[in-house]
Amino acid sequence: MLIFYAGNMALMITAYMIIYIMITALSLPGAAVLTLGGGALFGFTVTLIAASFSSTIGATIACSVSRYILRDWVEKKFGNKLDIINKGIEEEGVFYLFMLRLIPLFPFFL
Repeated sequence: MLIFYAGNMALMITAYMIIYIMITALSLPGAAVLTLGGGALFGFTVTLIAASFSSTIGATIACSVSRYILRDWVEKKFGNKLDIINKGIEEEGVFYLFMLRLIPLFPFFL
């Protein structure tokens, strides 16, 4: 694997980022393991940059899909549980979303 990486750095980092984006966008578990694996393979600095951009892109995709495409389905499925979140977003906006993101109880799509 390391020999292949040495000859194909850009390809390996791109593949890593695509996988990371998909895992984050689909809210699948494993991002922490993928980050640690990336650190072992690519080193700290490359993984820091790749994982940061990938997780941000994946979270943005998850949020956009749930907000614009799956909004009605999510509201029907979670019903009254979302009333508190919707009220908080209306009152506090970006700050409320930032605080929700810091609480690991809520996945990206919510």
